Amino acid sequence: MWLRLVKLLPWRTIIATTPKIVDAARTLYEARRRAAPPPEFRGSARDDSTRDLEYALATLEEYATRQAAVVAQLAAQVEAMTGAIEIMRRRLALALAASLVASGLALLFALVAFFRT
Repeated sequence: MWLRLVKLLPWRTIIATTPKIVDAARTLYEARRRAAPPPEFRGSARDDSTRDLEYALATLEEYATRQAAVVAQLAAQVEAMTGAIEIMRRRLALALAASLVASGLALLFALVAFFRT
């Protein structure tokens, strides 16, 4: 089942778009990391609900920054994985070609040995 799913993936498209995904993730992470802190509230009547909202907003911004970092890490891992998959694909093609050549030579030698006797 998993093999069928893996075969259905458009690997060439994934490999071709991986650098764009990594760049977008890095840009997102850098933008979130460099985001300016929210302006300080300077009102005289600062109530608890305003402080609670500011705390919730700061928490959400910190969460978004951490998520951007995770996305950047995942994109880097996907980039490394697709590179490794591409190398494995090339090695598999080379091994397949070598096995076909070896099989052909074995068949040729078997035929030569059969007809010599």
